[in-house]
Amino acid sequence: MKVDFFASGDNAHRLYISEETLRGTAKTIYNKPVVWKYDERSDDALSHELDEIPCGFVKEDSPIEEKRLSDGRLLISTIAHVWKKYSGRLV
Repeated sequence: MKVDFFASGDNAHRLYISEETLRGTAKTIYNKPVVWKYDERSDDALSHELDEIPCGFVKEDSPIEEKRLSDGRLLISTIAHVWKKYSGRLV
């Protein structure tokens, strides 16, 4: 699945991330787990939750793409591999 994993500007932890830092650290996503929490109200995935669970990982050869958001921030995305057995309703 395609994952939007990091953006410049203020993040969920209220820390400012410059575009230089974003690009310089983008490859640290490789070989990391992807985690999520199912939200029944929206029938969608949430992140940054205390009870999230692992559902996949990012391989080293996954391409990293950049996209400019309407608010001017830079978003980076990649392809993650999902574990069907452990991902629950995400699939």
